[in-house]
Amino acid sequence: MRDRKLLILFLITLVFGFSVIGWYFFKATNKADPTLAVPTDPFGSAEDVVRGSEFVTGGNNPDGSENTSERIPASERVFAEVWDKPVGGHAFVTREVFIEVFSTSTPAGSTSTVTTSRAVKQTVEYLLFVDRITGYLYGYDPLDGAVFQITNTTTPGIYDAYITKNGTEVYMRSLAEDEITIQTLVATIPSFIKGADAQALTNIRSLQSNVSSFAVSETSNLVSYVVPTSLGSSIYSTNAKGVTSVSNSPFKEWSVLYGGETPYITTKPSAYLEGNTLSLPNQNFALGNKTGLMTLPHKDGDLFLASMWSRAGLAAFVFSKKTGAQTILDERTLASKCAWGYQTKIICGVPTTIPSTQDGLPDEWFRGSVSFSDNFYLMEGDQGADEAGGSTLIFALNEQAGQPFDVIKPVVNKNSTSLSFVNKRNGSLWFLYLSRLPIEE
Repeated sequence: MRDRKLLILFLITLVFGFSVIGWYFFKATNKADPTLAVPTDPFGSAEDVVRGSEFVTGGNNPDGSENTSERIPASERVFAEVWDKPVGGHAFVTREVFIEVFSTSTPAGSTSTVTTSRAVKQTVEYLLFVDRITGYLYGYDPLDGAVFQITNTTTPGIYDAYITKNGTEVYMRSLAEDEITIQTLVATIPSFIKGADAQALTNIRSLQSNVSSFAVSETSNLVSYVVPTSLGSSIYSTNAKGVTSVSNSPFKEWSVLYGGETPYITTKPSAYLEGNTLSLPNQNFALGNKTGLMTLPHKDGDLFLASMWSRAGLAAFVFSKKTGAQTILDERTLASKCAWGYQTKIICGVPTTIPSTQDGLPDEWFRGSVSFSDNFYLMEGDQGADEAGGSTLIFALNEQAGQPFDVIKPVVNKNSTSLSFVNKRNGSLWFLYLSRLPIEE
C-alpha cells in the first residue's frame, strides 16, 4: 500500500515537471532587463515621436453636433502640441541636408526607361527646444510632426534656456545646489541628423553667477545679459571675441532685450513704477515714463511695440522714435505676448477678457495670481499705414483646442510662416502653421 502511494506521488511530480518544462519552452517569452547596459530615459523615448497628430478642432460639425477631435495628416495640420512637459526655451534653426531625387528617361533608340538618382542639397527648418526637467535638447520637424532627441547630457531643473548661433550653442539657467545662486551654463550643441542617436553637449562652461536677465539678437549670434552688483548692475554682451562689459547702472532690476542686433534695457515692469527703455551701450532714452511698461523693439531701430498699465487699465501701443507718434492698438495685451512678423506686422496673444486686479498688471500676472485665456491676432504696426493699429483674429485658441492658453515666449520664424509659443499655464510648447491660415495681406 505504501509503495503504491509513493508511485502515485512520483507520477504526479513527474507530470507537473514536464508541464513546467513544456510551458517554459513553448509559451514563455523573454523579457529583457531595460537597465542592463542601456541607459533609459525616465520620461520615455522622444525619438521620432509624432506630436500633434491628434488635433482638437472644437466648434461644431456641419450637422450641428459638437466636434471633439480628429486625426489630421501632418501636411494639413494647422495647430499642434510639440511637447506636453515644461519647455525652457525654443528657436527656429535651419540645416542643409541631402535628399535623393529620382528621374526617369528613355535613351535614344530604346523603348525601355532608365531610372537615375542624384543627391540634391536642400535647406530644412527645425524647431529646437530644451526640456526643463532633464535639460535635453530636442528637435521638431514641422513637415511630419516628428520630435527627435538631440542631446543626452542631463541638466535637471532648467529655469530657462536660449538656443543661439543657428542651433549650435545653448545657454541654460538653473538654481545651483544651494538653491539660492542662479547658475548659467553655456555649451556647444553637437551636429545632429534627425533620427540619429542623441549625443552629449560639449565645451560646457559657466557665465557669472546670478544672471537676472538674458536676451538673444535676431540673428542669434549675439547675446546680452544683466548681473546685479552691490552698486547696481552690470550689462555684458558676448560675440566671437568673448564676453565684454557693455554698461553699468545704479539700478539692479533691468530686463535686457534686442531689436534686431541692437540691445536695449527696460526697467522691471510694475503697475506702481514708471518704466523706461534705454538703448545700449550709451543708455540713450528710447521710450518711457509709463507705468507697467513692457517693450518689444523692432529690428529697424525706430518702432517699439509696448504695453502699459494705467487707471484706464491695460493698453498696447506702437511708438516711433523718429516721429514721436504713438498709435494705440485695438487689442489690449502685454508686449511679452507678441512677436514682430513680416515687415511691420505684429502677432499677439490677446486675452479674451482682462480680469480685475487689486495690484495691477503685469504684477499679478508675474506672480501667477492672474491668468489669461488668449487668442491670436494680427496687427499692423506701421505708423504710416492706413490701418495702423487695426487687428484681425487669425486663430481662436480656446475654440480650436478646447483649452485655455496663456501665451508667453512667442517666436516667429524668418519667413513668417510658422509660430511657436509656450503655454504659461503648464509650460507646454505649441506650434501654429501661419502659412496654412486664411490670412489676408
